[in-house]
Amino acid sequence: MFKYIVILQIILLSVPCMANETKLYGSVRLGTFYMTERDNPAGKDKDYTVWELMNNSRIGGTYSNPEIGAGFEVGNGHDGVQIRKLFGTYRIGETATLLIGKDYTPLNYFPSNQVAPIYENEGDSGLKPYGGIYNGFKSMIQISTDRLKLAFIEPATVSETQLKYGLTGEIERTAPKVELSYHIGSEARYLDAYTGYQAYRIVEDVTDVEYDINSWVLGLNVGVNFGQVYILGNAYSGQNINPYGLWAEGDDSPRIISGEIYDCTTDGYILVLGAHITQKAIAETGLGYIVHDVSGAVENDETLSGYLNIQYEVNRFFHIVPEIGFVDYMTDNAGTDEGKKYYFGTKWEIDF
Repeated sequence: MFKYIVILQIILLSVPCMANETKLYGSVRLGTFYMTERDNPAGKDKDYTVWELMNNSRIGGTYSNPEIGAGFEVGNGHDGVQIRKLFGTYRIGETATLLIGKDYTPLNYFPSNQVAPIYENEGDSGLKPYGGIYNGFKSMIQISTDRLKLAFIEPATVSETQLKYGLTGEIERTAPKVELSYHIGSEARYLDAYTGYQAYRIVEDVTDVEYDINSWVLGLNVGVNFGQVYILGNAYSGQNINPYGLWAEGDDSPRIISGEIYDCTTDGYILVLGAHITQKAIAETGLGYIVHDVSGAVENDETLSGYLNIQYEVNRFFHIVPEIGFVDYMTDNAGTDEGKKYYFGTKWEIDF
């Protein structure tokens, strides 16, 4: 994989004479955190240190001229080097752009700067699994303007789907996932409305019975900037978001019981408050809550997370973020207390 990165760098560095703009960039992020887990269902308290290169460290490049553009980004994935982005764009008239390739889909929003790797050591968690809206990088065809995005996306692949549904069978995907978002306002005050839909079929091995699994998401992002102080947040509702591919804590899958589908409904919320306390420092606190509801379950599966940090800019390339926070896993859908996690530490980041 390293040789491909070098080749891409050489290509980008060799085209300035032909292009309006070329750029290489990168970000190295190290997490140094102390974690403690209490009251988990296994009955074992646990204390440990996370001291690792975060998985969202990356290097990338962009190229553009008046008609076309391109970009790539590779990062430190869980299983080695990961291609995060690889896309090309084509300008349509004065206002629209066509994108093909792998990039962020319309259902991605980043109001929170929670940095600790508290969810499976994912760097810069940002409350995304605790009420945020995050569909990540996907292969897609997207048409966009400065306000509207419409994307036809690679359907989500959930390898454990058969086990979650209590049956074995073949998954048939006959149409792409579709996402739409619309932006209203400015950087100071804005509102984003978004929605997404995906459908596929499971054909059971033994009986050939077909089950149609429908997933949808509908939500709003809101931001208000008062100069030194900002308030950001999101709220969404969705159905069967695990098959859809959203990042979420808790059991967010539907069930198939005695030949009947029991859909899972999810609601997620984030509220973030930040303040510029000096020219180089921002204090921020945030709270995220997510709840999953499946018909027939004893309880809803709920999770709550909060944090407080200081984002300090040593210079425009070097950032240090000390943070303290918690995750309360509350109860699962069987009514079992899932325990809590507390943490403190620092993220170290150098951008170039």
